Amino acid sequence: MKTNGLIIVISFLIWGCGEIIEIDITNKNVILVAPTDSALVESSSLSLKWQSIDGAKSYKVQVASPDFDNPIKFWEDKIVEDTTLEVELDSGRFQWRVQALNNGYATKWATRNLWISPNA
Repeated sequence: MKTNGLIIVISFLIWGCGEIIEIDITNKNVILVAPTDSALVESSSLSLKWQSIDGAKSYKVQVASPDFDNPIKFWEDKIVEDTTLEVELDSGRFQWRVQALNNGYATKWATRNLWISPNA
């Protein structure tokens, strides 16, 4: 009887912990796809896009104006599971950044500059 109980406990530890252990993604880099760095965008509606990271469960996306060092306004601060975020911005200068996340780890931020045309 004790042997069966021990087998059950060991089985739980082997298979049950697989869902708890996370992949360390701290040394991975988020690759931002679009818009390109310092892009001048002619529309106030745009899609922010980046590549997926193996081991990431979600992505934290932030948009600030004019930048993150001296923000006047945060336009977005969301956690999403997709690799695209649709945003609506006024004309002006912005920075956007993405950080990959899982339950135990986070990557460094990947950041780009962005300009929305006054004609947008």
